[in-house]
Amino acid sequence: MGSITGLALLIFGIQYCVKHWRGRPPQANVLFIKTETMKSCEQEKSDISIFKSGYWQSRYFQYRRWHGPCRFSLSFESGSMKVTGSGSDDVGTFTIDGIYSIETSRLALTKKYQAGTGNRSENLGHQVTIQLTWNAQNDQFEGKWYVQTSKYHGEDKFELKFIGQDLKTF
Repeated sequence: MGSITGLALLIFGIQYCVKHWRGRPPQANVLFIKTETMKSCEQEKSDISIFKSGYWQSRYFQYRRWHGPCRFSLSFESGSMKVTGSGSDDVGTFTIDGIYSIETSRLALTKKYQAGTGNRSENLGHQVTIQLTWNAQNDQFEGKWYVQTSKYHGEDKFELKFIGQDLKTF
């Protein structure tokens, strides 16, 4: 009887931990951009040219399929290493705030959706944490998005690619 209770508590504990942590990045954005991966240690350090202000295109994987592409603007501030932007996608209208590191070729964003815009069942007025690393072979940033709200917990793949400095270039 005691082992059945212990097993039930173990299963409940694991389910609680999975639910609690799903949709949360393993590191805060500030720590993420400072951490070098083995891959980035072996490569030459990136130069600032991968962090270009202008129009970017993203896509994300959710519900077993890719969504996008979505086009939006990003502005990189070299003095503060901050990035800001805005746009809209199939969820709704959003703003972006983030940070980046030339040393690690990493970009960490927080996408905040404006409640009441776009898809009313998907847009909870929530925020999405996005953590990306530069992939020189694909000429784009790649990584994961994370969402944790009272109604939804999730995470999966995210890609971000520069498309031009004005709308006429794509």
